[in-house]
Amino acid sequence: MRRQPDPKSLVSAAAALTRLGVSRRTLYRWGQLGLVTVYKVGSRNRYDIAELDAMVVRAVRREASC
Repeated sequence: MRRQPDPKSLVSAAAALTRLGVSRRTLYRWGQLGLVTVYKVGSRNRYDIAELDAMVVRAVRREASC
């Protein structure tokens, strides 16, 4: 069972795109593949900022180990 994030830590798709530096299409594809958790708030997709930051940290570590 996934934890429910603090509603204050959820960001819009636009903010997630900026933070991750990816396209809208990539972000939605990652959501469909389960690589990032998508939270529906009304009809809007929201993303947990802590999860996005963890993705960035993992990517940087992966790059540094190459």
